[in-house]
Amino acid sequence: MTTIAPFKALRPRPELAKQVASRPYDVLNSREAKEEAAGNPHSFLHITKSEIDLSESVDIHSHEVYEKSRENLSAFIQRDILFRESKACYYIYQLTMNGKSQTGLVCTSSVDDYENDIIKKHEFTRPEKEKDRINHIRISGAQTGNVFLAYRNLDAMDAIIDGWKSSHDPVYNFVAQDAIAHTIWVVNNDEKIAAITKLFAEQIPCTYIADGHHRAASAAKVREHKKARAGSNGKESSEPAANADFFLTTLFPSNQLYIMDYNRVVKDLNGLSIEAFMNAAGEKFEIKPFDIITVRNSEGYAIQKQVKVEGEVLYPGMYTITSKDYRISDLIKRAGGLTTFAYAEGASLKRPGAEKVNPSDKNAINNKEEEEKKFLNLERVKEKNLNAADTAKKVDEKLAQSDLVGINLERILAKPLSRQDLILEEGDIVRVPKQLQTVKVTGEVLNPNSIVFVPGKSFKQYINGAGGFTSAALKNRAYIKYANGSAEAAKKFLFFNNYPKVRPGAEILVPVKAEREKITAQGWIGIGTGIASVAAIIVSLLR
Repeated sequence: MTTIAPFKALRPRPELAKQVASRPYDVLNSREAKEEAAGNPHSFLHITKSEIDLSESVDIHSHEVYEKSRENLSAFIQRDILFRESKACYYIYQLTMNGKSQTGLVCTSSVDDYENDIIKKHEFTRPEKEKDRINHIRISGAQTGNVFLAYRNLDAMDAIIDGWKSSHDPVYNFVAQDAIAHTIWVVNNDEKIAAITKLFAEQIPCTYIADGHHRAASAAKVREHKKARAGSNGKESSEPAANADFFLTTLFPSNQLYIMDYNRVVKDLNGLSIEAFMNAAGEKFEIKPFDIITVRNSEGYAIQKQVKVEGEVLYPGMYTITSKDYRISDLIKRAGGLTTFAYAEGASLKRPGAEKVNPSDKNAINNKEEEEKKFLNLERVKEKNLNAADTAKKVDEKLAQSDLVGINLERILAKPLSRQDLILEEGDIVRVPKQLQTVKVTGEVLNPNSIVFVPGKSFKQYINGAGGFTSAALKNRAYIKYANGSAEAAKKFLFFNNYPKVRPGAEILVPVKAEREKITAQGWIGIGTGIASVAAIIVSLLR
């Protein structure tokens, strides 16, 4: 029968649980882990993928990486990010993904059960992966990843779990960055703990490894190593669940499992020729000439796409698009919302290399025709001072600005799912700047500079603050570029210029008049000759 035990978990404070939660160490590489943990000092990836806090030149399997894991774990405890449970408990864990929920029991399982095949295995393990987990457990002093086990469901066990969930509040209930919801209850009642332990010991003959063969094998070998050091009895603690005789597991009953298709590609013919392999496969099924084999993607499967948020949000960094209508408001929410220093009106969306969005939007810099007009004016402004060395910088500036999409983040957050709340695409970058306090005036003014923003100050007053227009200024084509990437030009009403409103972080640009070609002496002679000829014709007609 199956031996399980409660344990004193090291777990996060409830208010930090969402920040601490991270994806398993073996589903992302070091670069992805570093991006995912960026800006979040509470991420558990600092412990499970501690190489993210070291130089990229460090071997991910070096002793230094495991020492860093131990150091980071100690720091989490000292900073009270993690705390130790006061008594040994069981934990009910509910996972919800894509509308489907499954509930299981977090506990510790016996290494003896693993070695005696009460815990059933279905895969071989690789020595290098075992070694990695062994070193991680031994040096960090903790099992930071659990083993996923399955068992044939038991009505009595289901009743205990359902009864506890309905009569107690969860200690954690949050949706992680990958859109998976996690809900956890602590079972700390002595009678319930004893009942659960007894049910497994008397009515569950075995469990099955669904995921975590290397973690389970590593736990067994760590116990073997400790026995060799401590003596034949291997008793290092009076509390069984705290020593190497048990390892961390999550057990799900069979009625809570969702079995997905999992197919393998043949990479090694094990010494057989292709013909011999096909003959062996033909004993199970036969492929005939003109048969068509079709391999389709799993239903709903899509390659992960990522977007980035920068600046004044609580947790800037890379985020995965979790739905086809994933919007700006969803990203800001997952990033923890805006900080108190955020300037929402100046937020912008950068869409590198994408097709132009909403070409009819007059506020978007991405509008190709409007963009080219603005840069034509900008180039005229800079033409006199531009030398050959500036050419590359000018091109970079043009390309960077052409990627911007003008957004209104204040309206987006006030009214999510509105037309302003754009659906994000792969590679999009949302930038939220700090409060901006200046306005830049460039182009055909006497003293181009940056001026302190004053609410209520007009466009013309900022021009005057820069010395006023030059004689070459094209006043009725002056325009303003806002911090969020949108632009607005001056409008003509009768004989008056109506200039746009100025906001913090904006840039006022005054284009130069197109130069007219001067008439040379030869040109004047030609004009005079033409006038004389016309006069002669008129006189002859009058006669």
